[in-house]
Amino acid sequence: MIRPFRSSDLEGAVAANDAVGWSGRRVLFDYYSTRHDCALFVAEVNGEIVGTGGATIFPGARATGWVHDIVVRPGQQRSGLG
Repeated sequence: MIRPFRSSDLEGAVAANDAVGWSGRRVLFDYYSTRHDCALFVAEVNGEIVGTGGATIFPGARATGWVHDIVVRPGQQRSGLG
């Protein structure tokens, strides 16, 4: 299941990123979770966070979006979560 990130998801989200070699990402979760133009998401399987992702909107005459930081734990990759 893909759902919005909650502050209680932080440890699981950091662990999912660590599992793919993206260490030191806690600061990015802290940063993006406080911005009004960003949304964070987690992928959850059987109560475990197995992936993360984010989206940012850049306003303007032609608003654009950026989907970023898509991570899926190695054991769940190629299952459609990313």
